[in-house]
Amino acid sequence: MEQLYSLLLIFTTYYLCTFIIRTSIVSQSILINDNHRGHSFMHRKESLIRIDLVDIDDIEFEGKPIMGNHENHFGNIYLNLFLFYDEPLIRRFHHDKQKLYRFIYAVTNSASLSYNNLPMKQLAQFHFVILDIQQIHDSIKIDDKADGEQYRQSFRQFYQLNETMQQQRYAATILLTGYNFRFRRNKTDTQGLATVGHIACNRPMESFILVEARSYRTAFIMAHELGHVLSMYHDEEIPETSCSTNYIMSSTTGPGKTQFSICSYLQLKQYFLVMNEKTKKCFHYSPPATNVKMIQFPCNDHHHCPKMIYQSPLMNNVKWH
Repeated sequence: MEQLYSLLLIFTTYYLCTFIIRTSIVSQSILINDNHRGHSFMHRKESLIRIDLVDIDDIEFEGKPIMGNHENHFGNIYLNLFLFYDEPLIRRFHHDKQKLYRFIYAVTNSASLSYNNLPMKQLAQFHFVILDIQQIHDSIKIDDKADGEQYRQSFRQFYQLNETMQQQRYAATILLTGYNFRFRRNKTDTQGLATVGHIACNRPMESFILVEARSYRTAFIMAHELGHVLSMYHDEEIPETSCSTNYIMSSTTGPGKTQFSICSYLQLKQYFLVMNEKTKKCFHYSPPATNVKMIQFPCNDHHHCPKMIYQSPLMNNVKWH
């Protein structure tokens, strides 16, 4: 039943309406040396998918802790996102951009639904806004060791001072990749990389996320990595709580892990309680800096949703690990 629930959550996002595809390519190349901070990653080991934290600082709250009412609701929270994809991913769709975009819409919608499910929906109404979708510049390459962190840093260095992105208020930049990448300090496959605790409005250089987009689990990897950007730790790594391993922010992924735990809820609530005015503005609705048409999720109105019906090679031979 858990497997069926996970699949249904993805499939329900596909049968919606049409959207005119528009994309642009950023041509500005900027290389800056900067020592990156801690990050999280998922890696596969035999039949189990594990997620680890490496060299993470404590969660950084932008202000002093505030003891607030447990019934606090923070209204509308907009997560404005720049999404990128690479050549290996579009190749999986036989270079059919429409099919690729439908896949991106579907996984983004599913990720947004996980934030608008219990318990998180008691904190806020979450809106995932795609500001733009672009293919990364062809000069950004992964090395011969398939090092995901090297790839993420190359991606970051190229785009971190992009003029268009600097003009826009946004939360994170996500690269959806078709590579089966690894983490540099081990030989296991990885599924996601993100720096913990920094949204783009405060630390744009630290808000770059790498997500392996090779299966329907992409939606939950995206939700997990965005959780790290929003200062959520893994459930098992919070000593004062006793949350199980059955949720999105668990250090392992698997069937049925489609909701956030109360541990994640309490962390995000505390983050919202102590955020300063600059951070609050980061979560406001932000009109586009260009004429790019924004797409907002969750989307359940077929008159306004992009078309998300597609037949994807990513869905063939689906297996849980």
